Amino acid sequence: IRNCDWSSDVCSSDLIMLNNILDNAVEAAEKSSEKRIEFSLRHVQNNIDLLSVINSCDNPPRHNDRQLLTSKFNADKHGFGTKIIKKHVKSNNGRYEWKYDEQSKEFRLTVMFQVN
Repeated sequence: IRNCDWSSDVCSSDLIMLNNILDNAVEAAEKSSEKRIEFSLRHVQNNIDLLSVINSCDNPPRHNDRQLLTSKFNADKHGFGTKIIKKHVKSNNGRYEWKYDEQSKEFRLTVMFQVN
């Protein structure tokens, strides 16, 4: 990882959220023909950080009214990662959004949150 400024005040819930985001990106990218992931974490304003993960994804994600759903066979035993991400973002006064571009076959997740 190049040009990263790692903060020492990262808590375990931040790492759990990041792990869930990256697990989902890796799983989707592995199944895609392009197998690509872009990761960016940057400070964009005085107290705003922006996390962006873009991954190749050949098939649009399943969702119900913008709530992402698991594509795994045992749905009742999966799909907790996105719920954890949303809960963590909300508890930290952040914003979470995703979009899928059918033309580029690309899934983009953006998390914006305030830092103290």
